[in-house]
Amino acid sequence: MKTINLKLYELDRLKRFHPNTRFIGAESRLYLYPENNRLRIIKEIIDFNQNKLITIKLLNQYKKEINIKELILDNDILEIESKKTGTVTDYIEGTILSNIIYDKNIQISYKIDLLKKIGAVLEKMKAFRNNGIESFYIGDLHEDNIIITNDNDIRILDMDSSKIMYNEPFPSKYLTRFARRKKLENHLITPNENTDNYCFNMMILNALFSKDISKLKIDDFYRHIDYLNSIGIDKNLINNFYSMYNNSSVLNLNNELDSLKKHDKIYLK
Repeated sequence: MKTINLKLYELDRLKRFHPNTRFIGAESRLYLYPENNRLRIIKEIIDFNQNKLITIKLLNQYKKEINIKELILDNDILEIESKKTGTVTDYIEGTILSNIIYDKNIQISYKIDLLKKIGAVLEKMKAFRNNGIESFYIGDLHEDNIIITNDNDIRILDMDSSKIMYNEPFPSKYLTRFARRKKLENHLITPNENTDNYCFNMMILNALFSKDISKLKIDDFYRHIDYLNSIGIDKNLINNFYSMYNNSSVLNLNNELDSLKKHDKIYLK
């Protein structure tokens, strides 16, 4: 990890980067940054606090031990006029997962193949926690933070919002909505295995219906699960979906996702 110090006028000269995504966080601005014959991405964070800095340092400190290639842990620190204001990472060429998940013309079988790679990453992280750092979770896990590379691999971005050891990450996209529904104080949820699995299952539902299920009112959410149940979706998956808003544990049923491939397209009637 290194620190890249720019003047404000140097930042202003850079080209803004606008990824083709449905969800752009208002807390940051992206820039294309050429450095030593390679292209990188500057993420200027509006409220770059001490916790962000702690997270980045911990990820860099333990990246060799973590050794999960799908997680983008390499973040340099951005300073503007000697003030820490963001991160710098390598540019990754590919497609944002949300462009695939929400496309009704893309077969469910292809979406499931991609989602299974995310489930496999969660399994790797669980294995790492059992033998390494006990507290390490993605936290801000959603389709717009995942790149599908040109060789059909996945890369998970924005790990500066992850939970690692003693840091205190800000609530993520799906978990903030979850906390509002559960009426939790200050809408705060500390990322854990259950929350990562919750976000993963939300992406599965989004892929099946080609829309953002997390925005639905709770009755409409259950109506969608009822419909999946009525068309013969695997019972273990159905029970897992039903558990997402009660006090049960949400599971990573990655090995059972292949059963969804027999459904070419799913539309709620």
